[in-house]
Amino acid sequence: MVLKPMLAKDGKCSDAKDESKIKQIKFDGTRTFLLKDDNKIRLMGARNWKNDYAKNHPDLVAEAKKIPAEHAVLDCELTYFKKGTQKDVFLTALATKKTMEKEGVEPKLMCFDILQLNNANVQKLPYEERDKLLEHTIPKNLDLVKKVESTKDGEKLLNESREKGSEGI
Repeated sequence: MVLKPMLAKDGKCSDAKDESKIKQIKFDGTRTFLLKDDNKIRLMGARNWKNDYAKNHPDLVAEAKKIPAEHAVLDCELTYFKKGTQKDVFLTALATKKTMEKEGVEPKLMCFDILQLNNANVQKLPYEERDKLLEHTIPKNLDLVKKVESTKDGEKLLNESREKGSEGI
């Protein structure tokens, strides 16, 4: 089975008013698949499958092991945040611990989709169902592996995005 990341499409500000669709904040980072096979964790670059970022992010790996699934594939954005803030800053996913310390950032996996859970391929489920499944898959007490919050109130989310100076929704 080939896994391909869901790609965002350009939209207009007026699209935020469409309450039939789920919206999420867009984070500035590196598209990454979190692959969990028992206690083996890989953080693969989702666009080319060439890089496994796990070795540079042992804290993310330790938290990902706490996901209560034998096997899971999550679609995420490996994002760096200024320590003590919700401000995301771009840094390559291959950043070393030394670079992260120098920049004063901590990595987080911001998970926004689930493609596989245990022996089930869930890619063909409607997104709303996958979003709920993802919410039940990632423990809420994790600090570095987080589910991206979803809402149908796009106008509020768009305003929050603008206030934060993020990339959008």
